[in-house]
Amino acid sequence: ACMTDADEDGWGSPAREGTDCDDEDSSVHPDADETWYDDLDQNCDGLSDFDQDADGYDSDAHSGDDCDDTDPTIYPGAHEVWYDEIDSSCDGLDYLEYVSVTAGAQFSCGLDKLGEIRCWGDDSYGQVSDSPAGTFVEMNSGQTGSCALDSVGSIACWGNDSYGQVSDTPTGTGYAAVSVGVVHNCALDATGAIECWGWDYVGSISGAPIEVGYAEVSCSVYSACVLDATGATTCWGDNRAGWGLSGTGYSLLATGIENVCALDSTGGVDCVGGNSYLIQSGVPGGTGHIDLALKATFACALSVTGGIECWGQDDYGQVSDAPSGGGW
Repeated sequence: ACMTDADEDGWGSPAREGTDCDDEDSSVHPDADETWYDDLDQNCDGLSDFDQDADGYDSDAHSGDDCDDTDPTIYPGAHEVWYDEIDSSCDGLDYLEYVSVTAGAQFSCGLDKLGEIRCWGDDSYGQVSDSPAGTFVEMNSGQTGSCALDSVGSIACWGNDSYGQVSDTPTGTGYAAVSVGVVHNCALDATGAIECWGWDYVGSISGAPIEVGYAEVSCSVYSACVLDATGATTCWGDNRAGWGLSGTGYSLLATGIENVCALDSTGGVDCVGGNSYLIQSGVPGGTGHIDLALKATFACALSVTGGIECWGQDDYGQVSDAPSGGGW
């Protein structure tokens, strides 16, 4: 059969063994330049007119889900290179939203919404470089180390291991909470039993209660405290902060060098202990607080409106430089 070329573009009709996919339009033939996104296959390659970079995903501007149709390395499911200002996987994330942050003496760590940990600051004990891979649901930092829990309750610790704070970390699964101190760490298992490891200075490990049913744990320098199911506190180890708050109904337990603080049932902040760092005398009044953090020499509380109140020692602006306004 003879090849026909009705549009006289030099390419024959496929009906006559040619390769011109539209023999009635001289602008359409295998050697034509493709005009993207006009729903015409000018170059007769049979590929999507809405996938300019040929990565198999149509442009998100034309009912597809490729967020950059000019780069074949960017498409849904592509490997993400974090913090490069490029959303390689088209999930809307690169500078990830963080769901929690915790701070040590001169370093900090963040837990992003994917459960990955990123740390920054002083790395003298591997507080930054030894942060674990994988995904986690909870994280806590002490002076020179951190621990995290994954979704099955396994504990991963990193940083200062001078007293076995890392190497003696309990194995297994089912842990429900973990707290990092200075020389020791403690965790709660699925029954609410306490397990501590590190240096047993003044009974900071051996003095832990043997009962079960505890709901929160917080480690300080040489002491630790727990909350039971009724919101009552029990403390052990160094007694500079006393033996905890009296009464029940407390939540969000926090411990410092010489203070123990928690939120009462109305969201009011209650603390007990010494006043060397103006923590005891500076406790904010009022109710409606929803979060609380206590470090060695200062404390901060978050109100229901997102306002931050800090008190205690202010030698580095810990109090006076606290962000103003709400929404935090």
